[in-house]
Amino acid sequence: MVTITSADEDAFIFANVPQGNIWFALTDEVEEARWTIDAGPEKGTLIKINNGQTNGNIPGQYNNWAGGEPNNSGNEDYAVTKWSGGSQWNDLPNHFSNPYVIEYGTWSNPDDATFTEFYTNSVTHINGEVLSARFNIDFGTNIDETKFSAKGYTYTNNNWNVVSGTARQLSGLGKVDLTTLLDTVKTSNGVRATTSAGQVEWAIINPYNETLGGHQLLVDEREFSGTGISPNDITSIKLFDIYDGPVSVHSVSGFWKTYIMPGNLSTKITSSTFQAQLRLQDGWYGTRAEFSFSPVMSYKQHGMELSYTNQTELNTLYSNIVGVSDVYLAFKELADGGIFGNQSGLGLTNGIQYLNADVDGNGIFNENDTYKLLQHLTGTQSLTQNATLTNLIKLYNKSDYDAITTSNWGTQFNSTRNLIPFTLSGLNNTYNINVTWLGDVNQSHSAQQSVTNISGNSIRSMSLMSNAIINEINVSTIGEIINNKVIITLSVDPLQQELVGTQFQLNYDNTRLKFDKVEFITKGNPTNFGVDKGNSINVGSLITSGDVLDKTTEYRVIFTPINNISDILGLTSISTTDAVNKAGKQLKIKLK
Repeated sequence: MVTITSADEDAFIFANVPQGNIWFALTDEVEEARWTIDAGPEKGTLIKINNGQTNGNIPGQYNNWAGGEPNNSGNEDYAVTKWSGGSQWNDLPNHFSNPYVIEYGTWSNPDDATFTEFYTNSVTHINGEVLSARFNIDFGTNIDETKFSAKGYTYTNNNWNVVSGTARQLSGLGKVDLTTLLDTVKTSNGVRATTSAGQVEWAIINPYNETLGGHQLLVDEREFSGTGISPNDITSIKLFDIYDGPVSVHSVSGFWKTYIMPGNLSTKITSSTFQAQLRLQDGWYGTRAEFSFSPVMSYKQHGMELSYTNQTELNTLYSNIVGVSDVYLAFKELADGGIFGNQSGLGLTNGIQYLNADVDGNGIFNENDTYKLLQHLTGTQSLTQNATLTNLIKLYNKSDYDAITTSNWGTQFNSTRNLIPFTLSGLNNTYNINVTWLGDVNQSHSAQQSVTNISGNSIRSMSLMSNAIINEINVSTIGEIINNKVIITLSVDPLQQELVGTQFQLNYDNTRLKFDKVEFITKGNPTNFGVDKGNSINVGSLITSGDVLDKTTEYRVIFTPINNISDILGLTSISTTDAVNKAGKQLKIKLK
């Protein structure tokens, strides 16, 4: 139980606990008027030796009694704070039903005690174990997990409500513990009816009904009389040793209140040890059973929400996630889909890739999706109008994620979200969550599937081949000042690659340079793009006609200096690159 040893601590409780008359660890039970702390590291500390507001207060010890208190009126041996909703203390007898606060920490010296947060419900402890919720969140290999934090939510009154407490930063392994962000108060989830052997046939068990998917259990309405229980509230029934589980209300309009016990229980009925209570009549059983009722208590539905540290950094990250490789892979899949477009192509090899390529989320991957990806790449129109995390990221329970295949992906959940529900089902709860992103067709920044024993799925490896030069291209950069223009030239050498896509993020100092344009030197008929992001240029090419980009490929990014400059060192840099070959292989770019 909490100890109160300072005005700050008292004020913290006053501000955070809505109830009044809060018990805390202070008593004069052993000797009247000698008030002693009886819990925590301060246990045994004497703070007062006489009754009355200031009488006997020991110097250096915190006291905050209301006027005339403590007074031992009616053998009052225990202390409360927020007396009658105010900010001071009083003494009360121990038969009062008052709220209390649990204090916990890792310190051993009382002088080191700190208090930083208040949780609306204390963590549940049973035999030393703690009700816990721990998450293992798999982002794949190209994401910095420490940029993310997690919060706990509950779902009440059809709304997600954040649980009090500070968000928890993820570890570098994507782990986070939300134990202290749980709402551990159980709420009523209907009523459970439990039977015991009786003398009157208060119930009837009807034969198994295939249409209903179970047996009708008819309960005499008089069993509810005087209980205060509505027949509509029954959600669970334990019927002898025949059935124990959830039920649905079939009809409560007549004398018999009827519920459906799911499944075929015929064998359980005939083998029940309560045969003396069962009378077979025309296929149904008269059942001598007395009913008792108790509330079904359960934890609220919880949710885990991810957030990202900085929106500007998130924008940069997402521009890396959906690049030219993703767009080309989507076009390749569509082009290889057969003369009628009714067969699987050669670009996508697992269900998650299809989910991410289906950017409009309608369960169909087609040319609408590929052109939306192309528009995003070229800066014509983003995949989402609101680039917050909830519109970019997708969260799945690992078991659900692994079960998505190239055959069933179109029927699976495919919406972006940064909050995923979870259910507290015991003391120790561990949840494995997989993350993927809208438009991440090549899964370069998404969790990979574990697909052992799942048919219709395969994993496309994104790793480089053993001979690294096979998956490389060269790009040289030159910066120069010509006629009061700063010109950055990127020259591409595909080496032996059949190069079909390039992408570069050219950062520039927008306090010293103003972007003018990009000049492209490319053969064939590629889609060239040069999009100004305010402090960077997204520049590159994508060709889907069957041609390739050759050694003459060149991009000239032209700026006008804002003020006179004589040196361009440090004014520009390249931070992100992407390239893809005709086979759909993501390539490594070697800058020179």
